[in-house]
Amino acid sequence: MIQNSYEHIAFKVSAGEIETFFYNEFERIFPLIKKSIKERWKTGQKPDGSRIGLYSWYSYSLFKEEKNPLAGFGVVDLTLTGSLGDKLTFGLLSENEYMIFSTDEKYRDIVEKYGEYNFNITDKERDNIVAEITKKVVNEIIKIAYYE
Repeated sequence: MIQNSYEHIAFKVSAGEIETFFYNEFERIFPLIKKSIKERWKTGQKPDGSRIGLYSWYSYSLFKEEKNPLAGFGVVDLTLTGSLGDKLTFGLLSENEYMIFSTDEKYRDIVEKYGEYNFNITDKERDNIVAEITKKVVNEIIKIAYYE
């Protein structure tokens, strides 16, 4: 009985459609991901909760502390103008892997200095996003398979 249900779903819904559902759902929630990354940067944290880094110049630390005291004195926050975070986007690396990056001109320099890891989400955020997207996609698959 269960195998017949799987076969019915496989007949009605193609792998390409499922991939498109996942992509569309990721695209739909990406503004929330972007906001989360930008908020975390304001506190000077990497996805694992550790510091992004420390500024080497005292005078620049003073300047940044004045601009954004949330990170703490001397802590790198990646938020001088906001452009790096405003220009966050994502790209498809493989059928189930995405890369988050910024189209801002400072992106390469930031990655070289502080690492690509800063453009990721936390494990908890990832788990929540995967659960939300999976639930939506499964619902779409069931609608197509049994109600269309």
